[in-house]
Parts: sequence; structure tokens; C-alpha cells
Amino acid sequence: MTSEVLVATREAWHRLAEHVLAPARYAMDGHISLQVAPGGFGTPEVGTPATRVTVDGEHLVVVRDGREVRRVPRTLREAADLVGIEPGAPAGVYPPATPCHPDEPLAVDPAAARELADWYRLGAQALADLAPDEPARLWPEHFDLGISVDRVNYGVSPGDAAIGEPYAYAGPWDALDDPDGFFDRSFGAARTRRELGSVADLAAFFRTARDHTARDPHRS
Repeated sequence: MTSEVLVATREAWHRLAEHVLAPARYAMDGHISLQVAPGGFGTPEVGTPATRVTVDGEHLVVVRDGREVRRVPRTLREAADLVGIEPGAPAGVYPPATPCHPDEPLAVDPAAARELADWYRLGAQALADLAPDEPARLWPEHFDLGISVDRVNYGVSPGDAAIGEPYAYAGPWDALDDPDGFFDRSFGAARTRRELGSVADLAAFFRTARDHTARDPHRS
């Protein structure tokens, strides 16, 4: 699979998250965070009647009052119509990182979608290992899955403008001593999926980051 196909799929998913799923949830319960779901990501079950909207590969799945509708939307407009909303991020809630062009085609490649979904799944498992009581949230504007524990952000990203491939990160809120150079980015530490290919690898990376921040004397 080429990196171009993965990026195009990531961008299409990101547009769906920002302009369809998060606004759908916001309209139902006033929240925007999403979560990992089979085959991708989606809302929790919210609202009355109980509704859940998920992206499963190239499919958009709407389960409302126990009834499921599954389609492959060609555009944001088709996706939003299936949910029953107008496409677009809710005004004043978050600055969208992707454009809302309702009739522009969505380029979701099934194989690339499976790769991204698997990365989110691995990340969710590793974050649960690090902090079992802290639910991991997928934020639509950043499109990463993360948690915050003891003033450190931990998470996995499907890739972005700074790092063009899926990666895991740990970002301390405060400056700290780092004599061995573990924190190799301006925001903290990052390792790509090629470096962290399993749940065990991801969990070890998060634990190492936690240990580095815990022993910093300026954080005590």
C-alpha cells in the first residue's frame, strides 16, 4: 500500500469525524469525543432514541433504536444525510482541521482503513494497560486517541502534517530534565508504528515515558 492511499483514507476519515460524527453526537448530548469501534471509530450510544454512529472501514453505520443502516457514503453530504444532520463542525466548539466540502468525494481505501483501525485498536489496548480507569477518547479535531495521566498526554495518531505515518506519543505538560534524549520531539516523545508493532511494544513505550516523567525532580 502506498503512503498516498493511507493519507487519503486518513483524511477522509478525519473529515467524517469532524463534519459528521462529532456534530451528530454534539446535537444529541453536547459532547464531541469519539471512541474506537470495530473497523474504525464512532460515537458511544447516546440520545433518545438511543443512537450510535460509527465508521467501519468504508461504511458508515447508524444504529438507532436497535435498527441498523449501513452504507458506503460517497461524500460528506451523503454521510450526513444518512445520520440526519447537515454536514459541518458545530460552530464555536472546535476549529476544524479539515475542510468541509460536502460534495467532494471521500477516498476511503478498505485496506488502508483496516490498517488505521488496527492501529487505533492496538493503541486502545495499550492505553488501557497504562491506565485502566481512564477512558481513551478520540478527539475529532486532532484525530488522535489519547488520555491524560499526571499531567502527561499519551496517545496514538494515524499520522499528521508533522509525522506522516501512524505513531504513538507521550507529551508532558511541563518542561523536564531529559538527559538521555527520550523526548525527541518539541511536544515530547514519538515512535512510529514501524518501531512499535504490537500492543506490548506500545505499552512499553507508554510505561517508559511515564517512568521518565515520574523521576524528574522538577515534577515532585
